Amino acid sequence: MGALVLAGCAGTATEEQSPSTVAVPEELTEFYNQGVEWEDCGGYGVDGPVLARSGAQCGRISVPLDYDDPDGPTVTLAVSRIEADGDRIGSVLVNPGGPGASGLSTVLAAAGTDLTGQFDIVGFDPRGIGSSEPQVRCLTAAETDADRAVDDGDRSPEGIEASEKRNREYAQLCAERTGEELLAHVGTADVVRDMDVIRGVLGDDSLNFLGYSYGTRLGTVYAETFPDRVRAMVLDGAIDPEQDPVDEIVLQAEGFQKAFDEFAADCAGRSDCPLGNNPTQRRPGSISSSNR
Repeated sequence: MGALVLAGCAGTATEEQSPSTVAVPEELTEFYNQGVEWEDCGGYGVDGPVLARSGAQCGRISVPLDYDDPDGPTVTLAVSRIEADGDRIGSVLVNPGGPGASGLSTVLAAAGTDLTGQFDIVGFDPRGIGSSEPQVRCLTAAETDADRAVDDGDRSPEGIEASEKRNREYAQLCAERTGEELLAHVGTADVVRDMDVIRGVLGDDSLNFLGYSYGTRLGTVYAETFPDRVRAMVLDGAIDPEQDPVDEIVLQAEGFQKAFDEFAADCAGRSDCPLGNNPTQRRPGSISSSNR
């Protein structure tokens, strides 16, 4: 195990905040000590222009691809920030879940609230996602459209076999177009380590975190990995970490169906309902079962 040093021994954590004083492994100090060059968000993905108009700032942070090999390849994380407009206490890191969802625009959920009086609100695109680089690439836009047009509702043996074949082909394309090395390091454990680097770079000694859906899993694993670095967490729509993934998908589908049934019943009472006036007569395939 490498020696521990203070994360603020060299360089500055950000342009404005004091560096974190939390001890980190010596081989990771360059990552924790890096600064962020905050800039206009216009060039940061599809949400960039909206973020720019809101006054948010964006920047990039470098982290190891493999934390067991910090001298090896790196990945770049895109981060966003709405600065505190009062007496700053620290930062609140936010994540919308997914997994696979861009988190830059999640900062807008807190814009104009009391929270921004004392905290910077910071979002990030997890590794492989959105404006972070390199990105996980599996399908082209045309291939994605074609994939989503497939009716995955056939539960006959033949239909299940066809669905499994498409999933195998999808996974193979991901490996070919993204590279197995990156795919091996885009999991929850890696993102949690990235979150701690972000915390240190922001100059915070402890993490404030708001996570939705899968973001609650990130919060849970962060607290398990760095129990002495948590200040406050809000986990909204918590995922049961002990739940079987198959059971989770089935229960999620049931929840989606219940929500849609209630929507259809409400819509049927309106003269302009595009589903018609009988909520039991809906077009097949109106809800996609794809989890990609």
